[in-house]
Amino acid sequence: MTVDEIIKLLDLRPHPEGGFYREIYKSTDCLAGGELPERYASEMGPPRNFIRESMEWQVPPDMEKKALEAVTGKETKSLVASKPTTKSCSPRSICTSIYYLLTPDTFSAIHRLKGDEIYHFYLGDPIEMVNLYGNGKWKKIRLGHDILSGDSVQHTVPHGVWQGSRLVDGGKFALMGTTMSPGFAFEDCEFGTAKGLVEQYPTLSDEIQRLTRP
Repeated sequence: MTVDEIIKLLDLRPHPEGGFYREIYKSTDCLAGGELPERYASEMGPPRNFIRESMEWQVPPDMEKKALEAVTGKETKSLVASKPTTKSCSPRSICTSIYYLLTPDTFSAIHRLKGDEIYHFYLGDPIEMVNLYGNGKWKKIRLGHDILSGDSVQHTVPHGVWQGSRLVDGGKFALMGTTMSPGFAFEDCEFGTAKGLVEQYPTLSDEIQRLTRP
C-alpha cells in the first residue's frame, strides 16, 4: 500500500506539528474547566495561533496538494483554505483518538502538551522518537513491530515532556495512532526551538536540529 492510498483510505489531513492525521474518536462526555488538572489553567508559553502559514512549512506543498486530491478527486492549490480556530479548554472532551501518518518528507516537530499522550504503532517502518525531560534528562524510543530487537508498539509521553519523531532513515511511511485523556486541544500544544533546547540538551544537538523548524 502506498502513502497516497493510505491518505485517501483514511481521509487524512496535514497536521500542524507535521505529518498527516484524522480524529477518529472524540468522547461526547466532557469535563468542566474546574475539573481539569491545574496545569490546564495556565499557559506553557505565549498564545499560539495555528495559521495557514504554519501548516505550509510543516507539510511539503506537493504532498499537501496530493492529500486533498486523493480525498476529493479534485485538483486544488490549497488544502487548508481558512485559518483553523482553537477552542476553550472548558469544557473538554474526556478522550480523543487520531490516526497519525509520517512520511520521509515530514516529521513531528518537537512539542509538548498539557496531557499524557499514548502512541500506538500500526503499520509501516519504525519511528525514532526523542523525549526530553527536565534537568537535562532524555530518552530515545523506537516505535515499530520488531519487539525482539527493542521496538515498542505502544509508548506514553507524559504531560509536559518535549517530544519529536521521524521515520528511520530509508523508511517509506509509518501509520500510528495517538490517544489522549482529557482530550487533545490545539491550544495545549507548544513548539520548542532549536536554540533553547540545544542549550538544555547539548548532547542531542543533531537530533534537535532535525526535529525543529525556525
